[in-house]
Amino acid sequence: MPKSDAIYVLDTGTFIEVERLYPDRFPSFWRDLDALADAGRLHSVSEVTKELVHKQTREFLAKWVDARDKLFPTPTTGETKFVADIFKVPGFLALVNQKKQLKGGVVADPWVVARAATLKATVVSQETRDTDKIRIPKVCRHFNIPCVDLQGMMKQEGWVY
Repeated sequence: MPKSDAIYVLDTGTFIEVERLYPDRFPSFWRDLDALADAGRLHSVSEVTKELVHKQTREFLAKWVDARDKLFPTPTTGETKFVADIFKVPGFLALVNQKKQLKGGVVADPWVVARAATLKATVVSQETRDTDKIRIPKVCRHFNIPCVDLQGMMKQEGWVY
């Protein structure tokens, strides 16, 4: 029985973290993650799938993501407007590193935050809470959006393995 009714938006780093939890070794975790998705409480964004392809994820995770393409929608108008609001904040353009800006690379972070904002959801990110760098947690704090790491989500859900 979940301890929460929270909605979660996962970033790329979180998917990379769960990639370490092989389904044949952690079947209960994957059942719980599937149940969260089936309940409509698990979300991400299309840019995350692009980043995962770039990072060459393991086959089982790639298949899991492909089978749940509805979890990774293209941005809505509201999300696009929220991303514009993020970049209006001095310094937050650093969320997109300069190399990606110049090369037009894939960038999921602002879209993850925007999706969470529009869904009134919690961001799940493995990024550090280092106050010197512009990372997802800092942007979430600025906009008053809850942000936890994978362990935090598991704790909120009451998952114990």
